[in-house]
Amino acid sequence: MLRIFFTGIITALTGSLICFFTFSLLAVPDTIPLFIRKYQNKNLHQYKRREQIFKGAGDIVVCLDESDSTLDDAPWGKAVALALLDTAMAGSRKFALIHFSSRRKCKTDLFLPGAYTTDDVFAAAETFLDGGTNFETPLNEALWLIEGEGFENADIVFVTDGICDLPEAFCDEVAQKKAAYGFKVTGIVMDAESPGMDFSLKPFCGDIYRTSELSRDNIAEVIISSRV
Repeated sequence: MLRIFFTGIITALTGSLICFFTFSLLAVPDTIPLFIRKYQNKNLHQYKRREQIFKGAGDIVVCLDESDSTLDDAPWGKAVALALLDTAMAGSRKFALIHFSSRRKCKTDLFLPGAYTTDDVFAAAETFLDGGTNFETPLNEALWLIEGEGFENADIVFVTDGICDLPEAFCDEVAQKKAAYGFKVTGIVMDAESPGMDFSLKPFCGDIYRTSELSRDNIAEVIISSRV
């Protein structure tokens, strides 16, 4: 069932990106058949990119919280990540998906243009780590990609529903790296059920979008369209 679900997402992202209001159909398992039926009947609103490659567009790194509490939000988070993967590949850019939960639970999937398969996408989509919430491990992984793995111009999207205190020295280090490499970090807080948790992201994120303030469709539209 899980593979059928993600088959619908991956198929829908082939060739053009779905209109963002349809993300709501992907976020609830009961509406997945409706999404697939709309796609098969060509009833999904779609848009095309104005250009394949935009000047100055950089690589994309997504840090995706997969702690126990994100289970209900996982389909939407994965849908956004896969849409950003599609966006990166259309512009011949590198993409990394960093799955994270507890301090010792972190997995990075790298997608380089022309060097991955559909099975790689399925494997990334079906990953779910469980556990607690730790921000320092995924941020260190993202910094490692930027400093040593050719993601110098990366744009980081950090998706979480949790709270995590970071050492002040580590926050200072992230700020120094941001200044040195010129990357930015955009935060998404999945806090529709418990608003007010964005303070955990403020030490290292520039823009922060909260599902308690904006709909998921609106957040997806802003995040993805700004990276096309």
